[in-house]
Amino acid sequence: MRGARGALRSHCLLGARGGGVARHRLYPGVAERLRRCGAEEGVDWVVVTTKGKDFAAALLEQDGLRPTAVHGREDGPKTRVLQRLLEWRQPVWFVEDRLPTLETVMADPRLGGIGCYLAAWGYLRHADRQQLRPPARWLDHAAFCAPFSAWPT
Repeated sequence: MRGARGALRSHCLLGARGGGVARHRLYPGVAERLRRCGAEEGVDWVVVTTKGKDFAAALLEQDGLRPTAVHGREDGPKTRVLQRLLEWRQPVWFVEDRLPTLETVMADPRLGGIGCYLAAWGYLRHADRQQLRPPARWLDHAAFCAPFSAWPT
């Protein structure tokens, strides 16, 4: 049943004729910044999302974006995916738009080497910025769009 429901959801979200993906857009400036990661800075960037991998890949594709990898809900919890990324390459910087998820990552001792950033856009609650604790850093839109060498440390 779960597989059939997932297939139906994918069909609806990825369907032709301007389906679900066409209704979604990245935040302003994000696509341009991600393009510069590889082109100007030589940085591999990876998407780790709780959305389906196919949906995320289609969303990125409509903006001509091709990350090194896309990890969706099919790949397991973000903490597990991040642990695999740490084994593959360092450093890893993790930009998240939900404080509870960022706190879960920071609480995992296996992920201590990850730079954690709370994006100033997305699913934030009013008090999230005040509740943010080191080693996580606040990442506003201007900082996100800046070269990595200018990011808060």
